[in-house]
Amino acid sequence: MCEVAGKNFITKRLVLMTQKTTQLLDNIAEVSASYPFRSRVEDSPDGTLYVLQVQNITAANEILWDETVLTEDFPSAEKYLVSHGDILFMLRGPGYRAIYLNKVEERAVASTQFFQIRVTDPSIILPEFLAWQMNQAPVKQYIESMEFGSTIRTIRIADLKRMPIVIPSIERQNELISLGFSINRKNTLLMKLMELNLEFMASVAFKEVSPNTL
Repeated sequence: MCEVAGKNFITKRLVLMTQKTTQLLDNIAEVSASYPFRSRVEDSPDGTLYVLQVQNITAANEILWDETVLTEDFPSAEKYLVSHGDILFMLRGPGYRAIYLNKVEERAVASTQFFQIRVTDPSIILPEFLAWQMNQAPVKQYIESMEFGSTIRTIRIADLKRMPIVIPSIERQNELISLGFSINRKNTLLMKLMELNLEFMASVAFKEVSPNTL
């Protein structure tokens, strides 16, 4: 009897894990343009508002807050403020990327280089999982099919809103988030190892084959 109950539990769990639905991005999140700065954003000594730009994002999708421009605050900034759990999507190719904001401690807006995405119901889809999915090959294929422009490739916000998003169970979403974190961590360690190996090789070369050592 216990064995049958155990098998039923495993079967139900597998069914839940494999259940998926598909929704358009516009049905599960608010997608909006960032604040339309009309000129280059300059650092201000009296600034209290951070402006996130592409150069403030690392290859590992982390925010370099210490290098972010501070500008003077303005009343209309309120509706454009980013917050914990938001996603910034780089809207120009070829480096389309979704950046999950897991920590926002200051007043900050994003530059016009991004679209802003905010999940409407995290009990259906986790913001971090949505960002993960938007960085994977199926979504990139969709974006490439919708992009336009001769020299600078980009995507329209209307096409982004119509992007199909697959929604598995929350349990499966968490597993995929963990998998992505693990792979990114390993990639970061490999990159660091490559840098150390190159530095070691350079030091050997200077010692062994530099004309100054002859």
